[in-house]
Amino acid sequence: MRPWEKLSEGISYRGFRTVLTRRFRLPDGREADFDVVENADTVAVVALTEAGEVILVREYRPGPERLLYELPGGAVDDGETPEEAARRELLEETGYEGDLRPAGSYWAGAYSTHRRHAFVATDCYRVAELWPEDAETVEVALMPFADFRGHVKSGELTDVATAYLGLDALSRL
Repeated sequence: MRPWEKLSEGISYRGFRTVLTRRFRLPDGREADFDVVENADTVAVVALTEAGEVILVREYRPGPERLLYELPGGAVDDGETPEEAARRELLEETGYEGDLRPAGSYWAGAYSTHRRHAFVATDCYRVAELWPEDAETVEVALMPFADFRGHVKSGELTDVATAYLGLDALSRL
């Protein structure tokens, strides 16, 4: 097995997400096109208050067309480290800050260019009001930790892998 040879790449669609079409030469000599979502790296934070509650954001998600209780997070901006982005997103979306540390990272998908970076924040306390980005409406929700594990397993969280990395980093799997 060896990496495929990329023959070409072009933008197929540019909107909220960008879709690239990449043409590869496969090891057997055939050529094939693959659509790949191009996106900035993202972060999400499993954040716990000083009382041990999990800080979530309730927001509308256009894919499932539902309000979901999600981990705070978002894109890593140009020139920003994942840790800086995690700290900023936690503060913007929840008004909380705390002791932040990395919990791991992973590819968002086999047909995506971006990595998701997981963080945990402990001993979080409220320091500011929310200031979500344009086209983002969120409300803060505190969930007892005992209920969070069930929420992760419920299928109603889009950052399940991040949640498991966070639970592992907290030694609370």
